[in-house]
Amino acid sequence: MKRSRKRRKEKLIEFSIPADKNKWLIVLKIVLSAIALFFAIKLVGKFSILNVLKETDIVLLLLSVVLYMLSQFLSSERLRLFMRRFRAGHHVTSLWNFKLYVIGMSYNLFIPGGIGGDAYKVVLYDSKLKTGKRKIIAGLILDRVVGLIGILIGIAALGFFAPEFHRYGGTFWFLPVLLIIFLANRLIRREYPRFAPVFFSALMMSLLVQLLQVLAFLALLWTTGLTDHNMMMSAVFLVSSVAIIVPVFLGGVGAREVLFAGLAPLLHYEGPDAVTAAILFSVVVVLTSLPGLVVQWIEK
Repeated sequence: MKRSRKRRKEKLIEFSIPADKNKWLIVLKIVLSAIALFFAIKLVGKFSILNVLKETDIVLLLLSVVLYMLSQFLSSERLRLFMRRFRAGHHVTSLWNFKLYVIGMSYNLFIPGGIGGDAYKVVLYDSKLKTGKRKIIAGLILDRVVGLIGILIGIAALGFFAPEFHRYGGTFWFLPVLLIIFLANRLIRREYPRFAPVFFSALMMSLLVQLLQVLAFLALLWTTGLTDHNMMMSAVFLVSSVAIIVPVFLGGVGAREVLFAGLAPLLHYEGPDAVTAAILFSVVVVLTSLPGLVVQWIEK
């Protein structure tokens, strides 16, 4: 019993101490995020953002935190759908899986993608499921793909209903998305038949995840006083969610802010309010990722 606990502890420590090279990558992410934030704030004005921050509604900020955490729990349940397709998948409980997901969030915040949260999940899932790392990696990739398709569906739906995007062909954005869904389903059925039965269930969960995150962002947007063009702002937020998939910035900090600042003149919305909401959302992401460090410490 002591020996198994010792092995488990060694795995956690192995992933909690990054190599020197990876420490420099973390520093690079911090620098890039700081530069992106600087340019975003410069585009819309420092004092405008400070004025908006002074009027932040704490209740709406807390509501955003709750909605975002609910979205992360639902994301962990979506991943659990894929993991439960393995023979020993019934051992993956909601509580165990969410603790693993929260720890993974903290890794994704600080450590570059290759050895971040996904690598941590692969090790822990493999120790529990005994099915081989390659199969688990396939499940993790498909979970990410389904999540991305959920974002694209949201963008297409908002592009159809938001008149601001009609001049950019928003009415027809759903056509390539339908093709992507069809091709993804065919590919999974042919190459990964184990996961095919849960594809559409996972896709529905992805839509709920994006709905919760959009509501979390809108709560922050409303606290800045920007209550107009909700569908347009939600679409820009989802586009920014695609932009942060590339693990260049620290937890996505800076990417959203630059996008909102850059699109303000094009889509004619209040830049300071939108950038402030994006900054607050980045704060929410960072704050909700930090508990993973506490959970990992308790697990040790």
